[in-house]
Amino acid sequence: MMNDSADTNVDVSEGAGTESAETDTMQVPTDQETAPDETTGDAGGVERTVEEELTYVREQLLRTAAELQNYRRRTEQVRLQESAMIRAAIVEPFLGILDDLERSLEATKSIERSGDESAPPGGEAFENLRDGVALVHRKFLDEIERLNISVIPTVGEPFDEALHEALMQQPAGDDTASGTVLHEVQRGYRMGDRVIRHARVIVAQ
Repeated sequence: MMNDSADTNVDVSEGAGTESAETDTMQVPTDQETAPDETTGDAGGVERTVEEELTYVREQLLRTAAELQNYRRRTEQVRLQESAMIRAAIVEPFLGILDDLERSLEATKSIERSGDESAPPGGEAFENLRDGVALVHRKFLDEIERLNISVIPTVGEPFDEALHEALMQQPAGDDTASGTVLHEVQRGYRMGDRVIRHARVIVAQ
């Protein structure tokens, strides 16, 4: 009787140990295994964000480059305008000297044409003086041409208040349209499109 009881106890003990061991060896799912795989989704979102940022930065750089180019263009235009104004302001007082040279040349031509005995004698001295004035006049014109200064057309041209200053009107022939410049009283000059001095003219009625 005592042997049977001992055997029974041993069997129960072994069964309990087996169940405990099986319970200990069971694997419990971890958070990593149970959580859904979102790695791919997150990476795609990051890539989209970086691409959008790069696009934005690229657009900003292009816009800044365009604005800088426009600024440089405006600055260069202002610089050229100011340079032209300075040149015109410097040259304008010398136009009176050019007028005197031209009047002197015209006077020498008048003397040669008139043959007036009261006029100063001709000869080599007179010719040298005439040629000297003509040389100075030619050099003066060459210098102002280098500054892009040109003479304003007058006689035979339609009157243009942007270029001409009308001193008076006078009747003209039937073949001359009203408003046509008949005579030039004082020569006008311009530097490119900028008028330095308006031409003084007489206009047909």
